[in-house]
Formats: sequence, structure tokens, C-alpha cells
Amino acid sequence: MKTVCKVSAVMVCITLGCLLFQAVDQAQNTVSNSSTVGKAAMAASVVPPVTYSGILPCVACVGREFTLSLRPDGLYLLRQVYLSKEKGKNKTLVEQGSWRSTTDGGRISLWGGIEMHQQFAVRDADTLRMLDDRGREIQSTLNYDLVRSKTFDSIEQPFRKRWMYVRDADRGFAIDCIKGLRFPVAQERDTAALNTAYGTAKPAEGAPLVVEFEGHFARRPKAQGPGDEDVVVVDKFLLARSGEGCTGSLPVGGLENTYWKLVELDGRSIAIGPGQEEPHLRLESVLRKVTVAGGCNSLRGGYQVSQGSLRFTTLAGTKKACPEAVMDQEGALLKALEATATFRLFNEALELYGQDKRLARFEKQEDRK
Repeated sequence: MKTVCKVSAVMVCITLGCLLFQAVDQAQNTVSNSSTVGKAAMAASVVPPVTYSGILPCVACVGREFTLSLRPDGLYLLRQVYLSKEKGKNKTLVEQGSWRSTTDGGRISLWGGIEMHQQFAVRDADTLRMLDDRGREIQSTLNYDLVRSKTFDSIEQPFRKRWMYVRDADRGFAIDCIKGLRFPVAQERDTAALNTAYGTAKPAEGAPLVVEFEGHFARRPKAQGPGDEDVVVVDKFLLARSGEGCTGSLPVGGLENTYWKLVELDGRSIAIGPGQEEPHLRLESVLRKVTVAGGCNSLRGGYQVSQGSLRFTTLAGTKKACPEAVMDQEGALLKALEATATFRLFNEALELYGQDKRLARFEKQEDRK
């Protein structure tokens, strides 16, 4: 009887062990498959210029013909055609904003459009999948995938947008309110109305005027030299907002309590060496103090800010020995801050000016504190 029990116990253990090993093996396969998908998504990073399109669900229509074009300059164009059952009743909506991808390349985010923030997972080299407003997979049998198009769609249909407009050497330039990018304005269509509004507002020499118009991007021959360039075409001028900034009538709020990464100094792009701290600054609104990381040393001081005016005061900091190139860059940054008199604030960029010259440019980093 004891022998039978022992044999039975051994058989039970063997059986349970097999089941356990099967469960572990299945779990490992699941992890492996999940890891493979993750690696595939990471390897399939989005490389602009590129267009993705697809028919997505729509609550009040047959479907949304969704065309998303990602530009190399960090701007996107989105055309949505709301499909109707009735012939000729489709509604088209075009918007423009900025886009960025996560560090691992696993997803992209759209900012500044009609829905303010949208996220997409990079499923593979040719597919994006729309996520919900919390960045989660949408649990549905309906299609939420966009497929890479064979060619880039520049989407030259008009969209409404706020810009900063400035005239320089008899040419007009539209400055993007999201990233601060500058585009020549084509001398066609409703540009005459835009120039009339600029002349009526009479901004200070070299100062921009905030305007709104319906327009689109296009390629036109360069004003000087061979080849084409990106320009903005004004399809319909709408209004001018004298005395305002890109972010509204009180633009100071977005300036403070924000991590600003230094990307350009005295017209030169910033290079960060191995192990070097990222140069940045942050203005603390409560104490009116500024903290600056130059790449090796740090600075602290005060600041005074008003509508379009910015002054840094009593800047002082550490004096550690660093590589010569880093020390030179820190010295140039300190001089730029001391010479700052005015600023331009965009949704994702900050520019410092002194005597009508751009001294430095910073970009907002949402994930930094």
C-alpha cells in the first residue's frame, strides 16, 4: 500500500511539474513575443517626411478619412474628411501643429491641433495605431490603424492658424507660434490684406505682429539663388492682434516654471559632449529667481519680466574647471543672459534678444522638472 502511494505521489508530482513547466514556458513565450513586438516598434522609428492614412471610426458619420503628414521640421499637417452617406456632403477639416516621438521611438504625440494632444503607438515599420486620451490601446474591433503612404502628401489645403508676422528687407515672414520657425510669405492671394493690416498696426521696427489667417504650406522658387523653398501662402487674411504675443495677451505665464533646454547660442547649434550636463534654464515665479545649468557650472540670479521685456540680474555661480569648449560655451551663455532685453515666447520655444539680435534659443521639455 505504501509503495502504491509513493508511486502515485511521484506521478502526481511529475504531472504537476509538467504543467508547471508548460505554464512557465508559455509565460516566457508571451514575454518573448511581447519583447519582440516592442523591439520591432522601437526599430521602426518614424522618419519624416512621411504620411500615414486610414479610415477611422466616426460617431456621427460613416467614417473619418484620416491623413497625417509628419514634416522634418517637427510640424505636422492633418486632414480629416468626415464621410457622409449623402453624395457631396463630405466635410473636410485641416489642422497644423507639432509632433514628437518618445525616446524609444515607440509612440508619437501630436500637440497644438484642434484636439490639443493625440497619441499613436508605432506598431511596426508601416503602421501607427491611435491611442485613447490617456495613451492606452483602444479596446475595439473597429480600425484605429494608419498605414504609411508610398509618397508624402504635403496637404496644401488651407488651415486657420495664429502666426507672428514681420517684414524684413521688403519681404514678409510668418513665424510659427508653436516652435518659432520662420517661413517666407508668398506674395500672392490675400497677402496684400495682411500687409495692409501690418502697416495700420505700425509695430516697432523689426517687431512682429500677431495675426490670424487661413493659409497653407507650398513650395515656391527661392527669392535668391536656385531651387525651391517652403513658403506660407495666405489664402484668406482674418485679423491682427496688436500688442499680443503668440500665446495670448499675457504671454508671461508659459515662460515661468518651465524647463528650457538650450538649443542655439549666438546663431550656433548646441553640441553636448559625453557625460556633459544638458544646458538649460528655469525661471521660478514665486521667488523670481533663475537657475541656469551651463553644461558644467551652474548659475543663480534674479530676473525682471513684463510684456515682452526680460532682464536677468545678479547672476553668479560655481567655478569648476571644465573642458575648454564647455567653459567657452558657458561664458557665451552668461554674456547672452546679461545682454538680454526682450524675449519671444512660443508654445514650445523661447528666444532671447538684445539690441534686435537673437542671442539664444531654448526649447521646452515637458518631461523635465
